[in-house]
Amino acid sequence: MNRRLTLRSFAGLILIAVIGVGLLVFQRQHIKKHLPLIAAEFAVAEQEGPGILKEIGLPEGAEPYDDGLKTFPGEGRKSMWRGAKLRIRWERTWVLPGNHDDTDAWFADRLGQLGWKPFTIGVPSSVEDLYWKDKWLLTIQRRADFSTDPNPTVRKTVMLDWDYWHDLGR
Repeated sequence: MNRRLTLRSFAGLILIAVIGVGLLVFQRQHIKKHLPLIAAEFAVAEQEGPGILKEIGLPEGAEPYDDGLKTFPGEGRKSMWRGAKLRIRWERTWVLPGNHDDTDAWFADRLGQLGWKPFTIGVPSSVEDLYWKDKWLLTIQRRADFSTDPNPTVRKTVMLDWDYWHDLGR
């Protein structure tokens, strides 16, 4: 009886090991097959991003506060996708005339006209608004508020993200 139990345990461990190795092999083949497809989608997104930002535009009188950034978040992570660019972000802070409520309303109206939909993760935020369209996520963050000055202005950071894994409409 004891010998049977040991044999069953050993056979179970071998089965688990065989299944694990099989899953790893399948995973590697899956990644190898999809990396060129992902790279092609990424290249298209990288070309479209600046045009999307230009199409959205900014309220009249907007001035850049910084030079802006283009980054590839998550690129340095150690994972099975190492070496593949799966996400890209354009980020820039702007000085806008008026107050936060007026500029938020301008963005909401403009983005609605262009087919962007509001997106909420958990509890709605009072400092940022998110909008999505396809695999794109646009974040408008409130920054400094100088709306009580004689020449009222506010700062907002606009971030446009494309992520291969985004499926925000579901």
